[in-house]
Amino acid sequence: MKTENKKQNNMDDTLSEKILSRIESENINPDPKWQFILKEDIFWLLWTISVIVGAGAVAVIIYRFQNSGFRYYEVTHDGLLSFAFDALPVIWLSALVLIVALCYINIRHTKKGYRYPLWLVLSASIGVSVVVGNILFASGVGSVIDKELSERVPFGPSVFMFQKDKWVKPENGLLAGNVVEFSLEQKKLVIEDFSGKSWNVVVSEMMPKDFMILSNEEQVRIVGIPATTTDSFYGCFVFPWGIPNDMGRKMLPPRNGNRERMIISDDESIFDSARINNCEGVRPYKKLQRLRELTN
Repeated sequence: MKTENKKQNNMDDTLSEKILSRIESENINPDPKWQFILKEDIFWLLWTISVIVGAGAVAVIIYRFQNSGFRYYEVTHDGLLSFAFDALPVIWLSALVLIVALCYINIRHTKKGYRYPLWLVLSASIGVSVVVGNILFASGVGSVIDKELSERVPFGPSVFMFQKDKWVKPENGLLAGNVVEFSLEQKKLVIEDFSGKSWNVVVSEMMPKDFMILSNEEQVRIVGIPATTTDSFYGCFVFPWGIPNDMGRKMLPPRNGNRERMIISDDESIFDSARINNCEGVRPYKKLQRLRELTN
């Protein structure tokens, strides 16, 4: 037993001598401690920056999804798959995946990073980005990033431009823009679409909720019969341009154009009972009726 211990000690001494000899021959100098500390801090800083950038990407993804017009996808697209292909922010999702990968690489380069399993690092990075991203979205940062980057960087169109492209298509029965003039008594509605063109909209088949929206909203989207002229549009359904909110019975004064202020009960008849039914040919008619009922 003593002989084996002696041999082991001799081997350790020999190995130590070889290491010291190599250090002297190659003139190897150990790095100072402050360099290790600095590298550690830099990697953690890079991880923090990656998480923050990832949070910005999450905020934009949430904002774009909520404003992508999902509730109207049957109106603007042939199906859910077609809508998803158009609406998904592929660039932002790709950026988020890349950022998470950078987070993992940065943590692995820290002093104890090798101890953390892949699932833990990814879960922590994604979790922090999602939590902070939701906070940024609630603060309105997602909309700012989406708008600013779409104007300055070729990241693809903003969600507004995406919606505009789908809704300013009168030849397909879709119209969206600013309410310039609205008079229920004269049965007159003028819409300036987002490309700047004015349209006289026929309101004969619209319902009380449509008129409520026209009275309260500055910007609207209208579903109707495909236009056959360059300045007239037959409207059937009206929805707010923005995310639907609870308008209640509070009537807001118009900020531009000429609009009547009115309070209309849901069961009030606007026109004669002998109504024409051109709008029944608009598809998906029943889904549009349900959406109208759900609009506050």
